Amino acid sequence: MTDGRSTFSVYRVAKGVFFFGLPIVILAFIFTRIDFSKLLAVVSRTHPGLLALALLTAPLSVVMGGWRWQCLMSASLGRPIPFGFALRHYFIGLALGQFSPAGAAWDIYRVVVAGKQFGTYRVNVVAILVEKFVALAAIVALVAVFCPFFRQTMVQPSAVFATLMVAAYAALVVILAADLVFLVFLKLGALAWMTSAIESQVSRLLSKAGTADDPAASRPALWQGFRPLAEARPAIAVLSLSLGVQIASALGGYLAFRAIGNPVPFVVPLFLAPLLCFLFMLPVSLGSIGIREGAYLLLFGLVGVPAEAALAASFIDFFGMLINQAIGAALLLHEGRSKGRAGPA
Repeated sequence: MTDGRSTFSVYRVAKGVFFFGLPIVILAFIFTRIDFSKLLAVVSRTHPGLLALALLTAPLSVVMGGWRWQCLMSASLGRPIPFGFALRHYFIGLALGQFSPAGAAWDIYRVVVAGKQFGTYRVNVVAILVEKFVALAAIVALVAVFCPFFRQTMVQPSAVFATLMVAAYAALVVILAADLVFLVFLKLGALAWMTSAIESQVSRLLSKAGTADDPAASRPALWQGFRPLAEARPAIAVLSLSLGVQIASALGGYLAFRAIGNPVPFVVPLFLAPLLCFLFMLPVSLGSIGIREGAYLLLFGLVGVPAEAALAASFIDFFGMLINQAIGAALLLHEGRSKGRAGPA
């Protein structure tokens, strides 16, 4: 038992060192290769109006994300969910969980606050999983569609791009196969049977976490969390909003590069913004710090963007994230004051 605990402790320490140390190593590597005089020149010529527009796309993408969550909850629970509730807690969850690994605290917060409000945690867990799947499908679809167009903007062939292209088309095949399997299970009535087999385990885990469903509230079956994928109207709405989140992010990147005087074709951020979003979802750094800057330099360098310009654009992206967190923090403070406590979570 002692050896097991020691191994677990070593693993946690190693994980913490990697999680906090990786951004430092990447940033140190980047800053040793940046010409700061050129970086200052890029910053000094930044157009304030275009910069403001670029930053405004950050909350726009969050608004569409909150709308998507509302659609998912409404379809899963079988009743209308107020848009104000979804948007408010989407922002608050972002403020609380942006710097957690893969934004896990953000998702946990939403499960808890929606479960307390509507009496069921189990279906909310499935709704969040469906949200992740549809978001990933939108990312893969955009990358696969704009892959050939991006290749035309590259300054030279790249092994990195070749790997990304193969991975994108492979992921698209896997997602389409998963959709087909889901539809077959739904048609055969096997989805309800499969989810009922794991429903007790999900409920047990939630009970251990102190978030058991309210027995007095209506308890939709766990499989109903998959309804947004099974019904045409919510499926189209959720997929459209997921695409909208990525397009808004791409628009922000496009405006950012125009603001710093280094414009790129719109197809470039349309291809790279979803890819960057996927990288930022990986639990490998604190709030994607370091990963963001390194990815910007590497990926936008494929189309000839100077390192200093790419780094400046990554800073604009980071500032947009901070704006979203500031909005969430303000909403959390208001919520705490209105209820006489720190917040609903």
